[in-house]
Parts: sequence; C-alpha cells; structure tokens
Amino acid sequence: MDDIKKIKDTILHYNDLNNNVKKMITSAETEYMKQKKEYQLVVNERDFLGQQLIKRNDEITGLYEKIKVLQSELFKMHQQYQKKLMDMEKFKNSREYLLEEYSKTENIIKNIFDLKVIKIKLEKELLSVKNKVRSLEDESNKKLNIHRWTKLECNNKLLKLTF
Repeated sequence: MDDIKKIKDTILHYNDLNNNVKKMITSAETEYMKQKKEYQLVVNERDFLGQQLIKRNDEITGLYEKIKVLQSELFKMHQQYQKKLMDMEKFKNSREYLLEEYSKTENIIKNIFDLKVIKIKLEKELLSVKNKVRSLEDESNKKLNIHRWTKLECNNKLLKLTF
C-alpha cells in the first residue's frame, strides 16, 4: 500500500506539475499573443512611418527643386536689378550732362539776345554813317558845291577887305 500511496503521490505530483506546465503554457501563449499583437502594432507603425518618410522625402525633394528654381529666379532678378542700377547711374550722368548743356544753351540764348541788341545798334550806327558818307559823297560830287566854295571865297575876300 505504500507503493500505491507513493504512486498516488507521484501521480498527484505529476498532475500538479502538469497543471503547472499547463498554466505556464497558457501564460506563455497569452504572452506570445500579447507580443504578437505588439509586434503587429510595431510593424504597422513602422510601415506607416516608412510611408510618411517616403512622403516627406518626396516633399523635401519638391521643395529643393522649388528652392533651386527660386534661387535661379532670384539670381536673374538680381542681375536685372544690377543692370537697372547701372542704367539709373547712366541716366543720372546723362541728366547732369544735359542740365549743364541746358544752362550753357540758356547763357548762349541770353548772349544772343544781347548780341542782337548790339547788332541792331551797330546796324543803326552803320546806316547813319553810310547816310553821312553818301550825303558827303553827294555833296562832293555836286558842282554846286564848288561854286559855293568859290562864292564863299569871294565873300571871304570882301569880308577881309572891309576889315
């Protein structure tokens, strides 16, 4: 009976061990299922993050292309701006030159007016002198003058004699 008791004890012991193993297996299975769910969540999150990373990389590539285009446009606009500045400097210099020429021309115009006045005075004086010369020439060409001088000489003699 001792043997039976031993066998019963052994069976009980093995049943306990079996129950413990079953508990460990169910615990391991639940842990496995829990880890499998976590693994699936991590894999899904990884895939989602991978898709987002691909989208962000595509967006970044597009932004870099836009930046390149904008830098190119900025460079062109900077060149145009520099050209406009040079044109403005040329126009400024041209404006200063034209203002100098304008003031010179104004002075010339004022001088022309003064010269016209002087010319008119000189023409009047020339005309007056010409008229005098003509009248003197006319007088010298007339024979009457000769007689007049002779008459005057005679009169002078008479006047001298009376004195």
